[in-house]
Amino acid sequence: MRFSKRNPKCRKCGYVRETIPHVLNHCKPHSDAWKRRHDAIQNRVARAIPSSFGSVSINKKFPGIAQTLIPDMVLTKKSGEVFVIDFTVAFEDRLTSFAKARQGKIDKYLPIVEHLRREGKVAHVDAIVVGSLGSWDPSNDAALAQMGVSKKYAKLMRKLICSDTIRWSRDIYIQHLTDKKQY
Repeated sequence: MRFSKRNPKCRKCGYVRETIPHVLNHCKPHSDAWKRRHDAIQNRVARAIPSSFGSVSINKKFPGIAQTLIPDMVLTKKSGEVFVIDFTVAFEDRLTSFAKARQGKIDKYLPIVEHLRREGKVAHVDAIVVGSLGSWDPSNDAALAQMGVSKKYAKLMRKLICSDTIRWSRDIYIQHLTDKKQY
């Protein structure tokens, strides 16, 4: 982001290189904005799940499992099937970025799913992955369908989520450059 050859370090945290991926996803002074961007996505999805489909828990802890494993959302369907979902905003700089982010979330929460399966429950884990520049992982559509979100509403929600993400990323970037809080 800095265009001079003098000092490539991040002006906020001193990281070795101030790049757009660093500013939007890794520069710690912006962690509050990352959380708000993440929660905006999570809340849109939670509101889109029909109450007739099942119950939604946010940041649910599972007794008997590592206390550090707290998935963003757990949907318990009327059938008893459990769907563990986590949300992430990844920087979309490579074709594999979304797949890597999704697999990281699946691997992280797989112990919960295995625990539930040992208890005799049908359980799945997936992720909703959005790019910090506003791109949408097509694999999200299957996850939304699993959560009972209609195709028509999922199409609208995709646009709203991408728009929200762009707005939050813009606010992070402007605040980084100007020191003026944008939210």
